[in-house]
This record gives sequence, structure tokens and C-alpha cells, in this order.
Amino acid sequence: MEATPSSKLLTNLTILFGSPIKEQLKLIPTSFESADGTKIQESGSQKQVGPKPEDIGTVSKGSYSYTSPDGVVITVNWVADENGFQATGDHLPTPPPMPEHVVKLLADLKAAGAL
Repeated sequence: MEATPSSKLLTNLTILFGSPIKEQLKLIPTSFESADGTKIQESGSQKQVGPKPEDIGTVSKGSYSYTSPDGVVITVNWVADENGFQATGDHLPTPPPMPEHVVKLLADLKAAGAL
């Protein structure tokens, strides 16, 4: 049987450290580090994310880092919750500030009870 590109990649990946994904007290922690310096950490828990008790979702946070081809360590920290996936990192672009007229419009809408 011929190896696929993804299985070739996995056969060359050496894990130096790892903790299994497990559910313990409603927490789901996992982490590992590979021989090439890639690191991944994640933890999560169940949380009520809506007004009803059955509105349960998983809230997770974590980070990953790797070394870019030019030798720079890239780190991404992230949170995934009821507000969506939010990633931060020094290498990620940031949006420009909101124009003043948009800030005023949103404030006016909020004051009017429309938001």
C-alpha cells in the first residue's frame, strides 16, 4: 500500500511530549510538542452559552507555535466561545480604528435602544 502525503508527514513526526485528550471534571486539556519545535496547548469546558439550561456549548482556549521557514517563532493564542473564534498573535494584522462617524452612529443606535 502506498503512503499518502499526509501519512508520510505523520510517520516523520516525532512527539516529544504529550498529554491525552480526556474529560475530567468537564475540562478537556491537551498539549504536545514535536521534535521540530511545534507546540500545541488547548483546554476547554462546558458552559451555558444561551438563556436556556440546554444551551450548552464548549468554550476552548489554547495556543500553538511553530518556527517559520525564516527562523521566527510564530505563536497564536486563541479563544473559541459564544463570540466565535478569536485569534491573537504579534504576526497577525490588526484592523484600522473604526471611523468616527461609525462610532457615533453605533452610540446613537444604542442610546435609541436599537442595539
